[in-house]
Formats: sequence, structure tokens, C-alpha cells
Amino acid sequence: MSADEASELKLLEAAVEAEKQDNITEQERMRQKPVTYGLVVQLLHNMTNMFLHVSTEDAAYVDVQGMRIGVRSNSSKRTCPFFFFR
Repeated sequence: MSADEASELKLLEAAVEAEKQDNITEQERMRQKPVTYGLVVQLLHNMTNMFLHVSTEDAAYVDVQGMRIGVRSNSSKRTCPFFFFR
């Protein structure tokens, strides 16, 4: 691994840690507050410590026009797509 690759890897690792810390801080800030319309939420399964994830690239198993939903061990700040209920 070259010096440039090593420094880039360190920067990426630092960015990942910063995002994890931001998520933890945001979770603590929003804890015990009511959920309101338009608020972005992350759903965490307490027993497995995994987050609900909506895949924008894969179709659902049953309804091919729907999006696939699964769980992931990491969360993401990416909030696309937005869903609006009427």
C-alpha cells in the first residue's frame, strides 16, 4: 500500500468514526421526543442492534414495484427516498 493510499484510508476511517459519533449524538438528542410528520427516523431493532434499511436498487420479493426492506448493522445519513403518506 502506498503512502497516498494509506493516508486516504485513514481519512476514510476518520470519516466513518465521525459519522458514527454524529449518529449517536443525534439519537441521544432526539430520545423521548414525539415523532412528528416529516421527521426522518431510523428504526433500530434492540435485540440485534441492527437498523431497518430500504433498498432503492432492489425490488421487493412479493411486489416487484415495491422496494426491498431489510436490516443492516450500520446506519446511514442518506435519507433518500422520502415517503409521504396521504
